Amino acid sequence: SLDVEHWLVDGFSAYMAFLPREKDETVFRKVPGRLAAMLPRSLRAGRDSLPALEDLLARDSSHSASGHDQTPKGKGTEYWADLLWTVYWCHLEGEGRADRLRRYLMAWDAEEQEKARAVLLDGKSPVEVQKDMAEAWKKFGVKLKFAQPSSP
Repeated sequence: SLDVEHWLVDGFSAYMAFLPREKDETVFRKVPGRLAAMLPRSLRAGRDSLPALEDLLARDSSHSASGHDQTPKGKGTEYWADLLWTVYWCHLEGEGRADRLRRYLMAWDAEEQEKARAVLLDGKSPVEVQKDMAEAWKKFGVKLKFAQPSSP
């Protein structure tokens, strides 16, 4: 089901548009390295900030997944945040088998949104999860920086 939070719908949309194809087959190998190489230099070097995870998770229904089938040139930081988080939870977090993301989706499908959010954060604050993600991307030469959450 794609009746999930908007950041994830946008993230999956960007992810599917990003995945390379060879001989009409989707290629899942080396996805993090390929994404790291194509990030705008300002994001890769930490000069521009990604939205805070707390803000990303709080995105409302006014945001849509439109436009993810186009080239990413000129996209804002929300696009890159959605894509980086999706790749992180699919390929870099845990053992790289998207276990936490699967548990999150199962809880969401069971209409247990609070439990789903708890599964995703794994008992940590959004800031701590951001640090985990930034550490994972460092291995690919990416120095992520996050904005402060907009809510107090």
